[in-house]
Amino acid sequence: MVTITGTIKYARHMQGKSAKGEDYSFFSFVVLDTDEGVRWPLQIQNDHPQFADLVNREKQLMDVPVQVVIRSFSAGLRAEKENGKETGKKVPQARFFAKSIAFKQVAPAGGR
Repeated sequence: MVTITGTIKYARHMQGKSAKGEDYSFFSFVVLDTDEGVRWPLQIQNDHPQFADLVNREKQLMDVPVQVVIRSFSAGLRAEKENGKETGKKVPQARFFAKSIAFKQVAPAGGR
């Protein structure tokens, strides 16, 4: 089991139509591992039990400390975009799929 501990630095409900015309809906978020300085791009599909809660809390998730258990990952190519337009180039991208997200309590300042 792989666990990532860090802080959410991006959170957005992604939805639309694929190039094949199929509907998609997933929750995308990035966790910054504050120990290593690595940003982890993560996704939760719309059939995940935590999906609705994350979508509802999207605007409040920035800088929230979390611990994420990874379910799986995939690597492939995606269309590169600049200013919202595709450049015609393909760039490598890894996608990590979360099994669970635990929101961590922040210790109060001066607390024990």
